[in-house]
Amino acid sequence: MIKSIKQDEFASTLMSSVKAAYSFYYDDSITDSMLFGLTGHAFVTHITNGLGPCAPYIWDGQPFNELCKANLGLNIFGENEVVTSDSSAEKKMEVTRNIMNHLDSANLVLLSSYEYQLIVDYDDTFFITTKPWKEVESVTQNFELNSFKGMKEFMTCFMISRTNRIDLKEGIKRSLKYAISLYENSKDNTDSGFGIEAYDFWLEKITEENANAHGNWWTSTVWAESRKMASKYMIELKSYFDSDMVLEELSVLYDKSYTLFTKIADRDLDMKDKIELIKLLKRNELAIFELLKKLI
Repeated sequence: MIKSIKQDEFASTLMSSVKAAYSFYYDDSITDSMLFGLTGHAFVTHITNGLGPCAPYIWDGQPFNELCKANLGLNIFGENEVVTSDSSAEKKMEVTRNIMNHLDSANLVLLSSYEYQLIVDYDDTFFITTKPWKEVESVTQNFELNSFKGMKEFMTCFMISRTNRIDLKEGIKRSLKYAISLYENSKDNTDSGFGIEAYDFWLEKITEENANAHGNWWTSTVWAESRKMASKYMIELKSYFDSDMVLEELSVLYDKSYTLFTKIADRDLDMKDKIELIKLLKRNELAIFELLKKLI
């Protein structure tokens, strides 16, 4: 296995892991915005109860993985192994063997433990990970074989593998259909808001206590990054659609969403100002929805 695999410092460690994995499995290059667009991550909004920082990590990953398989040729959320600090010694040794076997077959492992990163190799003592943000407390560093000493409280290990990719133009259309579905498919969920429903849920759950807390700042930061990528993705799509004016307008609107998310992330901004920005953000996203339908 190759120890030199690098993970970029995106706000979304899931996406930096996917980029690193794609670079490992395929020789062709892909822009960051195309990566975010083809996986659908560029279009996602998820807000949880209490505006916690977990919102960018626990949304429904199945459609995301289906887009990864079809558009990137990667099964990101493949077979998985779960280990906790309370797991038995036998369980930890079993998972160690499974991870080593997967790595030995020239594959990577996606590690989810607060943040996402890749397991890329092992030596006589440790599994080697990519560490997305270097020495950050929330990131599991290299951890010991068999004992898992060094991990955080828990980890889920997904066995990444290659799949067959579809035609790029068809993949782009599929990503845009997913973006549209985030406005159309209502989910009855009292614990979080997803897609267009996220904004009303956000307005309902924001308080003086959480408006400038870590969770609201981090969630807004991650979704701001996605909208910046969405804005750039629209420009890249000019090569595939005869709809330059629509794509230009979409790029501008997505960039506006990026700006609004960034302002909402400001930890010094009053709650009442954030409420107005969230309302404006929802209106902007609805305008995006109307334009997206013109492309498909």
